[in-house]
Amino acid sequence: MHNTKKCSNFASAFRKEVYLLKLTEKEQDLIEAIRNFKASKGRMNHPEDQEWYINQLLADLMGL
Repeated sequence: MHNTKKCSNFASAFRKEVYLLKLTEKEQDLIEAIRNFKASKGRMNHPEDQEWYINQLLADLMGL
């Protein structure tokens, strides 16, 4: 019984809480654009176009 409690405490110390958030379409587009930009960095013909798109999405979300 005592060992079971130790195992339970050990497991709870490493448990991560998971939160699910509902994203708007623009928020999802921004996240995907950033991920794609990071994944293709150095292999893009015109990275400034992608940077502009990311900045535009961010400005729209912030209401600028």
